[in-house]
Amino acid sequence: MKTRREFLTGVLKAVPLIVAGGAFLTKCGGSSSDNGTDCMSISANHGHTVTVPQADINTGAQVIYPLTSGSGHTHSITVTVTNFTDLQAMTPVTITSTADGSGPHTHDVTISCANG
Repeated sequence: MKTRREFLTGVLKAVPLIVAGGAFLTKCGGSSSDNGTDCMSISANHGHTVTVPQADINTGAQVIYPLTSGSGHTHSITVTVTNFTDLQAMTPVTITSTADGSGPHTHDVTISCANG
């Protein structure tokens, strides 16, 4: 019987998965033999989602991503060249979003890659 990790890895090879609660799962970095899943979490989340495509991780150039939301406001995060280098080396990164919404407020987005 497959472990939960083996099952999810198999599913994720076929289709990326975005969970409305803020988690994004996909392969992270090089080939499936040297990398496993990429997990994102968004602190104090209230419906934001963010997607960092595999191609961007491989390319490693700085990109600004929107944190979308149905709550009437958005935030963004800037993933730097250094962040992508860390992700390619399987080192987690935490990035604070721009301030927006009530308060205004920010979110910490943690991206981590795990060996598969």
